[in-house]
Amino acid sequence: MEEFLKILSGALTPLIAITTTYIAFQQYRVNKMKGRSDEHTTRLKQRYDLYERRLSIFDAVMDLLAAAHGGPDERRQHMFKFHRAISESYFLFDQDLIDYLRQLENEYNRAQSLHQSLNQQNLGIGPERTRLNSNT
Repeated sequence: MEEFLKILSGALTPLIAITTTYIAFQQYRVNKMKGRSDEHTTRLKQRYDLYERRLSIFDAVMDLLAAAHGGPDERRQHMFKFHRAISESYFLFDQDLIDYLRQLENEYNRAQSLHQSLNQQNLGIGPERTRLNSNT
């Protein structure tokens, strides 16, 4: 019996070392997976934030186009929102889309100017109105 206890006590130290190593390895794997998960979560949050900012620019464009038929105060309000969106777009989009937004702004302003000049001159449908429309 005494011989058995000596063997058991001798085997106990390596058994504890093996168990401790196994626990440490499992903890390492969990922490490594958690690190990947945190990185993934951070990337997803960044993509979501970017999506939200891009969506706000899209909303500003859609509001501006919808306000084209509204009153002057509504158009002015949406134009300010659109200008703010364009200034933010430099940080979110490539140059092609920024150029497109600028072109959209120019076309919108041209259409509003034409609309205003046609309304001020009280022209009915006819050649004079067509001539004025084709000049701008």
